Amino acid sequence: MKQTKFYWSVIVIAMMAFALTSLSVSAQKQKISCAGNSITYGYELSDPYNQSYPGQLRTLLGSTNWAVGNFGDSGRTTLKGSGYSY
Repeated sequence: MKQTKFYWSVIVIAMMAFALTSLSVSAQKQKISCAGNSITYGYELSDPYNQSYPGQLRTLLGSTNWAVGNFGDSGRTTLKGSGYSY
């Protein structure tokens, strides 16, 4: 009888600990980094912050749970040894 109460109390405490850690993880914003060239940056757009694809992604996902960073730079390339690479 005492062992049964002990096991149930351990199970309840473990479930509470799991629930608390799940809440703290879900409260953190998920981060997305968009790296690229002038297309990522939003070159020649009137409002690159909102009209570039990282801006559109930010709008679609919402800002409550997601943080989208635009690390595009005009003239950059992601290929090694070609021009002005990252």
